[in-house]
Parts: sequence; structure tokens; C-alpha cells
Amino acid sequence: MSYPYPQNRRREQREKGEQPYKDAREEMGEAEAEIQEQASRKPDTGEDLPEEERTELQEDAAEDRFEEIGEEQRKSSKSS
Repeated sequence: MSYPYPQNRRREQREKGEQPYKDAREEMGEAEAEIQEQASRKPDTGEDLPEEERTELQEDAAEDRFEEIGEEQRKSSKSS
């Protein structure tokens, strides 16, 4: 949430306390850790497999990722 004036942010922080900010920081930290974990994982490229099986693996991975993206978008649209 963005505020046009900094004093509005401070006022809300005084009224609601620190907990909403702590929760948001914790969620961001968890999301960042998940992103780092995914980035550090070595993808299974299947280079030692025949072309047909490698293509099938890539298609399955793409479908899985599309499903994950769809779920993330549904979650974000519900929370907005």
C-alpha cells in the first residue's frame, strides 16, 4: 500500500502497531528464500536421454510451471 505523504504511513504504524509490518517482512523473507532455493537447484535437463524423452520432460516441466503460475495469480487476485 502506498501513501501520498510519509506522515500517513507513520500515523498508520502508530495506530496499528508493528505487527502488520513484521508479518509483511516475514512473508517477504520466506518468498525470497523460496526464490533463492529455486534458483540454486540444478534443473534436470535430461541431456543423457533421447530427444523424444527430453522433449516430453521439458513439456511436463512447462505444464507444471504454468500450473504454479496460475495458482500464484489466483492467490494474488484473491488477496487483493
